Order: sequence, then C-alpha cells, then structure tokens
Amino acid sequence: MRKNQTASYPTKTSLNLVIREKSLGSPSRILPIAAGILVLLLAFGKFAVWDRLSRVSREQDALDSLLAQVSQLTEQTADYSEVLAAYSQYTTSWMSQEEILLVDQADILSLVETQLMPSASVSRFSVNGNVLSVELSHLTLQGVSELVQKLGELPQVLEVTVYSASSQTQNEPISSVSLSITLSSGYSGDEGQEGGDA
Repeated sequence: MRKNQTASYPTKTSLNLVIREKSLGSPSRILPIAAGILVLLLAFGKFAVWDRLSRVSREQDALDSLLAQVSQLTEQTADYSEVLAAYSQYTTSWMSQEEILLVDQADILSLVETQLMPSASVSRFSVNGNVLSVELSHLTLQGVSELVQKLGELPQVLEVTVYSASSQTQNEPISSVSLSITLSSGYSGDEGQEGGDA
C-alpha cells in the first residue's frame, strides 16, 4: 500500500544580490605587475646604463693613464736638443771641418732624381766633396741652357759649369753633355724638391 506523501520542496525566503567584485586597482593585481615592471627597469638600467657607464669610466681611466705617460715622456725628452748638441761635439770630433760641411749623399741622389732625370738621360754621375759631376744625353743645346738656368736658380746650388756639349743645330740631340754642379753645405733634399716644383 502506498501512502500519500506530499513532496517537500525547499523554500527560500530571501535573495542575496550582493556580488563580491574585484577592482582593477586591487593590491593582488597591482603588486605582480609592479614587480615585473621594476625587474624590467632594473635589468634595463644595469645593461643599458650602468654597464656602459662603467665601460666609459674604465676607458677614461686608461686614456688618463696614457696621457700621463705621454706627459712624463715629454718632460723627460724636453732637453733632447741640448743633449744632441752636446753629443754631436764628441761624435764629430774625429771628422775634419771639411767632412762636417759635406752634403749628405742621399740629398745629392735626390737632386739627381728630381732635377736632372726628368730633363735628360743620366749616363753616369760621381761625387767629390760637394761637387757633383754628371754626364747627360738625349738633350738639345736649348735643353742644356734651360737645365743650367734651372739649376742655377736653386738655393742649394752654388755653381753650374758645362764642360762639353756640341751639336750641329739648336734642336738636334746632343750625344753627351758633362756638367759640374757645386752644392752648398746647407743643402737639404726638401729644398731640392721645392726648387724642382718652382
């Protein structure tokens, strides 16, 4: 037999409409974001700023050290010209006055290369003291005259003498020309090049 039972339903007499909302400004959301931004800023500051400043500082210290060394060497060599002058008195004492006044052989060779070779063929040349003897070819009488005039205008040339030159006409090439060039003892190869450019 079945008993009549009435079904019992749950009943609620009140309704709670209050919702617990999380705001965007809550500490639980801001703290992790702020911590992440702080870590990124610290990493950027270390690698992009601090490391570069440290490297610049190290390079500046190295530069200051080198400049100090240069300054020290400059001070140590300040009296070099005086020492050289004193040393030269002893190192050239074995030379005669004439030998001291001789023109440097490299400067004479420079004169041959810059003043004579562009104008003519140099067959041979020799040096005795400050006198340069040269034999030239493939040059006209007019060319010899111009060369002698050009050499005579150089400040380091004291005298130019032509020993032999012959030709049938002014424009016919000469087979051989002998020149003697006397140089001053103050001759410098730089002066010779300046004279050649003039």
